[in-house]
Amino acid sequence: MNKKFLPQEEIDAVLNSLDDMQRAEANPFFYTRLKARMESRYSDKGIAGFSWIKPSFAFAVLALLVVLNVFTIINKKNTAEQEGTKNNTTLSEQVAKDYDLSNSTY
Repeated sequence: MNKKFLPQEEIDAVLNSLDDMQRAEANPFFYTRLKARMESRYSDKGIAGFSWIKPSFAFAVLALLVVLNVFTIINKKNTAEQEGTKNNTTLSEQVAKDYDLSNSTY
């Protein structure tokens, strides 16, 4: 094995070159510009990911959901009333029948 070593003078020269190093400094206004750019992104588009939702669209979807819920409740109520008149059963009898409960006493 033939290993080549650097002379001590070269090693010292490399290590001494680090003596005059200074800490890197950013432009004094860098943070201010970065903060302004980040704020402009959020103020222009709203919350990231939800920029396509407009208030009018959100209101229309909410109104549609309310109408569908009211329609479902009314339809379910009418269906339950029709079944009650067909069978002439009370609610407690219907629940007992659905859950297979017997009215026997021991």
